[in-house]
Amino acid sequence: MTSEKDGDEMSLTPAWLAEAQSDPLQTSLFAGESARDEAVANLDFAYDGWIDSVIKIILSIPIYQTFTTDYLWEQVETTPNEPRAMGAVMTRAKKEGLVSSTGKYIKSRRPECHARPVMIWRRI
Repeated sequence: MTSEKDGDEMSLTPAWLAEAQSDPLQTSLFAGESARDEAVANLDFAYDGWIDSVIKIILSIPIYQTFTTDYLWEQVETTPNEPRAMGAVMTRAKKEGLVSSTGKYIKSRRPECHARPVMIWRRI
C-alpha cells in the first residue's frame, strides 16, 4: 500500500489498484463491468415482478440439483420482451447465494439460441 500526501489529506491506495487504474486495458474492463452492472440493475428494476417469479422457480429446485436457464424458460408463464432479463435473474440469484456455477456448459435446447452453450448452475 502506498500513501501520498496531498495538502492536508493523505490517501491510501493499494499498489495493485493504482497500477490497474492506470492501465488502459484494465480501465476498459472496469468500465465494462460497471456498464454490465448498471444494465443488470436497470433490467432488475424494469422486470422486477417477472424476476421475482423466476426466483421463486429457482427456490423450488432441490438443493444441489443442477439446471440451466433453458429449464427456467420452460417454467415461466410469461416472457419479457428483453431476453437478457434472464441474465438479471441469474445475477441476482448468485448474489443472494441461491445458485453457483458448476463451471460447465451444455448446448441450449431452445431453438432461438441456436445450440449455443449455456451455463449449468447448481442450486445451493
